[in-house]
Amino acid sequence: MATRLEMANEVVFHIGNNANHLAQAKLWVDRAYFEVQGSRIFRETQATATVATVIGTVDYALATDFYAILDVKNTTRVKRMTQRSILGFDKLPAATSTAPTDYAIFGTRLYVYPTPDAIYTLTYRYRKNLAALADGDNHLLSSPWTQVIVMRAAAMGFDYLNEIERAQAARVAARSAAAMISDPLTEDLIDRNEPTSVVGLVGQ
Repeated sequence: MATRLEMANEVVFHIGNNANHLAQAKLWVDRAYFEVQGSRIFRETQATATVATVIGTVDYALATDFYAILDVKNTTRVKRMTQRSILGFDKLPAATSTAPTDYAIFGTRLYVYPTPDAIYTLTYRYRKNLAALADGDNHLLSSPWTQVIVMRAAAMGFDYLNEIERAQAARVAARSAAAMISDPLTEDLIDRNEPTSVVGLVGQ
């Protein structure tokens, strides 16, 4: 692991060892950290939350750290719900209030269909945004990702300095380092009945 400050100092070293760039390097590290989180579904970025439906209510607030939905299950009926786009959701026909079977995400709200006729427990699995780092905070991904974050941030620094070739080289180094990191979630996400399918990638 490495702290935000340690990674920023390494970025400064890569782009010319000018301490005047340290404040900017921290921002580049922040951006790179966010980008890396979006590049795969990490165990560290997965979470679950529950919603208790209200009779006659179709939309519910999502978790404050919500980034992308993975799936939603009506745990009262022990059934996975079907995802719809918000446009497709709006076109669903009117239905008598009953247990929700479909859902859509819009902004920070979870919409369910049909309108609940009782209290149901919905559990949704989602990808979350990891909290922003303070200078002394270690990033929360596994250690090998430190180099990927640093090189992505260094590429931003080279862009800032208008050193286009070095920026491209840093991006290549970041991609190469990422490609060398094994993905422990690969096996977790394989549907054993559908060997070629990967579940949980909605929103990627």
